[in-house]
Amino acid sequence: MSPINAIELYNPQEEQLADVYVMEKIGTKQVWSNLSPDESRIFGYPQEIQDFMETITTGRESKLGMLAASDVVGVLYAAYVSAERKGEEVEIPIDFAI
Repeated sequence: MSPINAIELYNPQEEQLADVYVMEKIGTKQVWSNLSPDESRIFGYPQEIQDFMETITTGRESKLGMLAASDVVGVLYAAYVSAERKGEEVEIPIDFAI
């Protein structure tokens, strides 16, 4: 699953890209794929780490804020519970962590 569509690739034969990294957790290279030319930057990983480090070193609140952080934790927790229940739909409480 990738929310990025910076590059669309169609590869009809798996072996053509056998030794090429195209994206994290992609199951097959023999399909239409949405690739990311700079995966970590586009997904925001360096920016998240920078914000975290500035937050703990300066004492300021995260740019994202506690409400968004709470929502992320709630969604991730619900995903784990749903997986444990074999895909059953799980309600996410609005007041999950706050």
